[in-house]
Amino acid sequence: MGHSAHDNVATRGDDHGMSDRGLHTISEDLAETWLEDWIGVGLDEIDAYLGKHAAFEDYVSTRDPAQAS
Repeated sequence: MGHSAHDNVATRGDDHGMSDRGLHTISEDLAETWLEDWIGVGLDEIDAYLGKHAAFEDYVSTRDPAQAS
């Protein structure tokens, strides 16, 4: 369920556990907190997705239909 040693984790916004070349290090998978870290990243991604969805819903609900043309 984790990621491989070659996954690029730069999209996570941190450099914890990364090598000089930006590759994921095995020691991160061996850490006792790997599950909490993995869940935290997933929850952050879900939160960002829901935020984008809510912003789009606000945009659509406040848009004037007369300006649609």
